[in-house]
Amino acid sequence: MITTHRYIIGYWPKELLPHLRVGAATVGWGGFANAGSTGISPPMGSGHKPDGHYNHAAYFRDVHFLTSNLAPQVPIHGDTEEYVDRSGCYGLKNDHNTGIPFLGYAFTFGGPGGHCGD
Repeated sequence: MITTHRYIIGYWPKELLPHLRVGAATVGWGGFANAGSTGISPPMGSGHKPDGHYNHAAYFRDVHFLTSNLAPQVPIHGDTEEYVDRSGCYGLKNDHNTGIPFLGYAFTFGGPGGHCGD
Protein backbone atom coordinates (compact mmCIF):
# COMPACT_ATOMS: atom_id res chain seq x y z
CA MET A 1 0.00 0.00 0.00
CA ILE A 2 1.25 3.48 -0.78
CA THR A 3 -0.04 6.27 1.43
CA THR A 4 0.54 9.92 2.21
CA HIS A 5 -0.24 11.28 5.63
CA ARG A 6 -3.88 11.64 4.65
CA TYR A 7 -4.59 9.53 1.55
CA ILE A 8 -4.24 5.94 0.42
CA ILE A 9 -2.74 6.15 -3.05
CA GLY A 10 -2.78 2.50 -4.06
CA TYR A 11 -2.50 -1.09 -3.00
CA TRP A 12 -1.90 -4.49 -4.53
CA PRO A 13 -4.84 -6.82 -3.84
CA LYS A 14 -4.30 -10.57 -3.57
CA GLU A 15 -6.47 -11.12 -6.65
CA LEU A 16 -3.91 -9.27 -8.80
CA LEU A 17 -0.83 -10.74 -7.13
CA PRO A 18 -1.80 -14.21 -5.88
CA HIS A 19 1.85 -15.31 -5.49
CA LEU A 20 2.26 -12.72 -2.70
CA ARG A 21 -0.57 -14.05 -0.52
CA VAL A 22 1.92 -15.31 2.05
CA GLY A 23 4.32 -12.39 1.72
CA ALA A 24 7.61 -11.75 -0.05
CA ALA A 25 11.15 -12.88 0.66
CA THR A 26 12.69 -9.65 -0.65
CA VAL A 27 11.64 -6.08 -1.43
CA GLY A 28 13.26 -3.48 -3.64
CA TRP A 29 13.25 0.18 -4.54
CA GLY A 30 14.89 1.93 -7.44
CA GLY A 31 14.76 3.22 -10.97
CA PHE A 32 14.92 1.81 -14.47
CA ALA A 33 15.92 3.35 -17.78
CA ASN A 34 16.00 1.57 -21.13
CA ALA A 35 17.88 2.59 -24.26
CA GLY A 36 15.71 3.22 -27.30
CA SER A 37 16.45 2.19 -30.88
CA THR A 38 19.28 4.75 -31.01
CA GLY A 39 21.14 2.94 -28.22
CA ILE A 40 21.10 6.10 -26.11
CA SER A 41 19.79 5.65 -22.58
CA PRO A 42 17.62 8.48 -21.22
CA PRO A 43 18.37 10.51 -18.11
CA MET A 44 17.07 9.08 -14.86
CA GLY A 45 15.55 11.35 -12.25
CA SER A 46 16.84 14.89 -12.67
CA GLY A 47 19.69 13.71 -14.91
CA HIS A 48 22.30 14.14 -12.16
CA LYS A 49 24.27 11.42 -10.42
CA PRO A 50 24.03 11.41 -6.62
CA ASP A 51 26.44 13.88 -5.04
CA GLY A 52 25.19 14.09 -1.46
CA HIS A 53 22.61 16.78 -2.17
CA TYR A 54 18.97 15.73 -2.20
CA ASN A 55 18.00 18.59 -4.50
CA HIS A 56 20.31 17.30 -7.28
CA ALA A 57 19.33 13.66 -7.85
CA ALA A 58 16.17 11.56 -7.58
CA TYR A 59 15.62 10.12 -4.11
CA PHE A 60 13.54 7.85 -1.93
CA ARG A 61 13.06 8.92 1.67
CA ASP A 62 11.44 7.39 4.75
CA VAL A 63 11.87 3.94 3.19
CA HIS A 64 10.27 1.07 5.05
CA PHE A 65 8.30 -2.10 4.43
CA LEU A 66 5.63 -3.95 6.39
CA THR A 67 6.44 -7.10 8.36
CA SER A 68 4.08 -10.08 8.51
CA ASN A 69 2.47 -8.36 11.53
CA LEU A 70 1.93 -5.23 9.39
CA ALA A 71 4.45 -3.29 11.48
CA PRO A 72 6.59 -0.78 9.55
CA GLN A 73 10.24 -1.84 9.41
CA VAL A 74 13.21 0.26 8.27
CA PRO A 75 15.77 -1.72 6.24
CA ILE A 76 18.71 -2.91 8.31
CA HIS A 77 22.07 -1.68 7.01
CA GLY A 78 23.72 -5.11 6.78
CA ASP A 79 20.68 -6.65 5.09
CA THR A 80 20.60 -4.28 2.11
CA GLU A 81 22.19 -4.77 -1.29
CA GLU A 82 23.00 -1.98 -3.72
CA TYR A 83 23.12 -2.56 -7.46
CA VAL A 84 23.89 -0.29 -10.42
CA ASP A 85 24.38 -2.02 -13.76
CA ARG A 86 25.48 1.03 -15.79
CA SER A 87 27.70 3.03 -13.44
CA GLY A 88 29.03 5.15 -16.29
CA CYS A 89 25.55 6.59 -16.80
CA TYR A 90 23.80 6.21 -13.45
CA GLY A 91 24.65 6.20 -9.78
CA LEU A 92 23.34 5.30 -6.33
CA LYS A 93 24.19 6.73 -2.93
CA ASN A 94 22.63 4.91 0.01
CA ASP A 95 22.54 7.11 3.09
CA HIS A 96 20.86 4.35 5.12
CA ASN A 97 19.09 5.63 8.24
CA THR A 98 19.99 9.32 8.19
CA GLY A 99 18.70 10.08 11.68
CA ILE A 100 16.88 13.06 10.16
CA PRO A 101 13.11 12.79 10.84
CA PHE A 102 12.07 14.06 7.41
CA LEU A 103 14.45 11.71 5.54
CA GLY A 104 14.65 8.58 7.71
CA TYR A 105 16.15 5.77 5.63
CA ALA A 106 17.01 7.44 2.33
CA PHE A 107 19.01 7.10 -0.86
CA THR A 108 19.64 9.12 -4.01
CA PHE A 109 19.95 7.75 -7.53
CA GLY A 110 19.94 8.74 -11.18
CA GLY A 111 22.21 10.06 -13.84
CA PRO A 112 22.54 11.67 -17.24
CA GLY A 113 22.14 8.53 -19.36
CA GLY A 114 23.83 8.50 -22.75
CA HIS A 115 25.84 5.74 -24.43
CA CYS A 116 25.98 3.27 -21.57
CA GLY A 117 27.13 0.14 -23.41
CA ASP A 118 25.83 -3.38 -22.94
